[in-house]
Amino acid sequence: MFRFVIAQSRLRYIDQRAALLPTDKIIEEGALDKYAYIRDAYLQHRRNAVYDGNPPRDMEGTTNGKAPVELKSSPEKPVGR
Repeated sequence: MFRFVIAQSRLRYIDQRAALLPTDKIIEEGALDKYAYIRDAYLQHRRNAVYDGNPPRDMEGTTNGKAPVELKSSPEKPVGR
């Protein structure tokens, strides 16, 4: 019984790998920078998962999908004087 479970899980792994081979070809043909392509795909997937499939629209002025940094200005009058 145990050998059957191991064989079944190995076949499932091989089948999943075979199903993913066409995506490797897409990455080879479509991406100038493979790392950036895969990173952006992961970040898009993760953002979609965080917002339960309904992520907010990108804000203008963002860089690489990150929100712009908002700098806090110092108060005009020093506190305690």
